[in-house]
Amino acid sequence: MTFHETRFRVRYAETDQMGVVYYANYLVWMELGRAEYCRSAGICYKDMELQDGIRLAVVDAHCRYLHPARYDERLRERAGAILAKAYGGRVSAYYPSYSDASLARVHFIIGVTPGDHRDPNLAEVEAQVARAARTWADDLEAATRGGVSDPAEVPALLAAYDGAFPPGYRDRYDAAEALSDLMTVETLSGGGAVIVRAFRKRADSPLQFRFKL
Repeated sequence: MTFHETRFRVRYAETDQMGVVYYANYLVWMELGRAEYCRSAGICYKDMELQDGIRLAVVDAHCRYLHPARYDERLRERAGAILAKAYGGRVSAYYPSYSDASLARVHFIIGVTPGDHRDPNLAEVEAQVARAARTWADDLEAATRGGVSDPAEVPALLAAYDGAFPPGYRDRYDAAEALSDLMTVETLSGGGAVIVRAFRKRADSPLQFRFKL
């Protein structure tokens, strides 16, 4: 079977309020993949239609959703880069494998110079890949569980703020900052008082302050 890969980033407009790709967009990507596959084989849709009078009609399309894609997600490339750096080589090839399980497997082949490559600590490499696979929502859950004094409150907080932080916020702030905002919101009452929270980012100088209303 011939294999072809089409690369692109998940764009903001293709996601819903939770930052997850809207389900119908997968069919659009299938068409993108089909067109790019034909182009890689030297076949052009437009030439087939205009010169050869051939039309390719889609009579059936099926998609089974195993794992959500999210905004700007490129996990496979990050994992490959981690492995290549760990062994001091390069990603020569990779082979994804899909099944009915909720996870996909990717077999990487790392090309190295014989006798001149690193011997990494596999536990550390696995930990790096695991960190790369974590989502912003995973980090928020961990920050909430570690930052809330009463563990019994955690499930209710996570449920109440599920999907509350849009992709633009997640691009700008980490989970720790989100937890601070979340806890500030929890202190608000219906009195209409304005609350200002001052904070700094790590890269800010001692003369810089940031404020949120």
